[in-house]
Amino acid sequence: MDISKASEGVMEKYEWIAKVLASKKAQDIISIDISEVSGFADIFFISNSNSESHMKALLDTITDALDERQITYTVEGRDSNLWRLIDCGDVIIHIFSQEGRKFYDLERIWGDVPILHYDEDGEPVAVLNA
Repeated sequence: MDISKASEGVMEKYEWIAKVLASKKAQDIISIDISEVSGFADIFFISNSNSESHMKALLDTITDALDERQITYTVEGRDSNLWRLIDCGDVIIHIFSQEGRKFYDLERIWGDVPILHYDEDGEPVAVLNA
């Protein structure tokens, strides 16, 4: 897998995020390496939920895992049925509804940087734009 040198350590540090999302059946999990084009974060993790209750379960599971690891974060969009965001500093985790993901279309916005796709177990399977 070819990700930028700047984010290699961050990616390894947070690779467990895809596994946690997958453990709760998040759909279409990707990470986007924005380290060379952004000053506010290195990596986005993006996934879909299949319902509002599923979105809440994914949010709760990720925040519990962050708490266990004593990682500081903030949450935005708690009341949104389209999108929830967990900001961990270097890493930002987006949990979308199907409609929200289409509307915000982050893959298109950040389409010039490496995008890593994960399988249903949270294992990396393909890199695009590397």
